[in-house]
Amino acid sequence: MASALLDISHQGDTHRAVRMRNWPVVAGLLAATLYVAAATVTGQLGPLSRRPIFDGFLPPPPYRWVDPPPSLEDTNQEPLSQTSSVPFKRETSQSQVISTPDLQASIFLVEGAFPPEPGEKAVSVAMRPLAPAQVDEPAAWSFKGNVYAITGSYQASGAAIVDLAQPGQLVLIYPPGPDIDPESTVLQSSNGEDWQALDTTVIAAQHSTQSETRALGYFAVASPREPPAGSPQDSGARTVIVIAVAGGVVLVGAVSLLLIARRRRQRSSSR
Repeated sequence: MASALLDISHQGDTHRAVRMRNWPVVAGLLAATLYVAAATVTGQLGPLSRRPIFDGFLPPPPYRWVDPPPSLEDTNQEPLSQTSSVPFKRETSQSQVISTPDLQASIFLVEGAFPPEPGEKAVSVAMRPLAPAQVDEPAAWSFKGNVYAITGSYQASGAAIVDLAQPGQLVLIYPPGPDIDPESTVLQSSNGEDWQALDTTVIAAQHSTQSETRALGYFAVASPREPPAGSPQDSGARTVIVIAVAGGVVLVGAVSLLLIARRRRQRSSSR
């Protein structure tokens, strides 16, 4: 009987030892399964939404300025440009993601983004960073970081392309600041003078924006400027606040008087 119990105990220890030896394998398989599942999910979000799994744990790399602030002049690295070729296949331009090597600007061009032209087999797309001073910054907006000029031209004729046949998805990185600005917006201009705001999604953790564009040209991340103190807009805002506060005080006072009058009537009637 004792020997049988010893055999059972020995078998239990053996099973536990096997399980302990196999645990790293099981853990590895579990981690691999989770990684594949996460990669599958993020892969379905589109080329511009795919990120390495653990990117969220690392701070973004330092922003590369064309014209850095004085405090960053000694450490700043020049931003990079990119030129890529988008081929035609059966008179349809192929889908392609084009990014600057420093990943501060990226554009996803879907299939058929460029209109076909007889004799043309490819489109040359160039992305070039500019300083805000190289364009006309709109009065109501303040640029955050570089302006990016994205141009396209047919390779055979050199004819410029401005309008896209299919909208592209643009991602721009902006420099980190002391505050998270939820009002950051991507502005687009065909000539560097007249700007329009694009529908923009801000990903604050990555200091990036994503927007849809139907044309090439100049692009920049911007935030609304605060009206200067004493300006008509600022004075008007203060006037509205004063009127609203005064109206609230009058309303509270009127309600208080009505309540007092009602209580006095109730006391008089009870007597």
